[in-house]
Amino acid sequence: MKKENNKLKDELIDIQMKSMQNNLIFYYIKETKEEICSEIIGRFCENNMKLDGAATKVVISDAHRLGKKGEKTRQILVKFSTFESRDLVKKNAKNLKGSEFGVSEQLPKEIQIRRKEKLPILKELREQERKAYFVKDRIFVGQVVKNINHRTFPENFLRL
Repeated sequence: MKKENNKLKDELIDIQMKSMQNNLIFYYIKETKEEICSEIIGRFCENNMKLDGAATKVVISDAHRLGKKGEKTRQILVKFSTFESRDLVKKNAKNLKGSEFGVSEQLPKEIQIRRKEKLPILKELREQERKAYFVKDRIFVGQVVKNINHRTFPENFLRL
């Protein structure tokens, strides 16, 4: 029963990942009273992310602020019409380094928790100048999947 429950949970996460695959979240973009988020993101991509011709290259199907209005600047969730548009914007996010702004993928809460647990491992691998990155909740090192976490991480693994 527990095995079946875990399988259903994993299937649900896969469905959530699929529904969020064209989404990005933008951080620290100032709010205005009567704003149209899709237009703000278009200008932001053009001006801050140095994405020339963003109006024609990037097709947004929906954009809105997350959460309730308050003192903090709310994030903007953007759903792109195609994965190619989303990927183009994500690749240009490197132009935001050193600025106050940020862009990230939208992920299910469970995946965020799993990644957070494994983040110290990822950082350690990168400090050793090894190519390491997340795919879903797994760490890829070079071309190899390392399904590791902070509890099963061998001490000598980093010295390979």
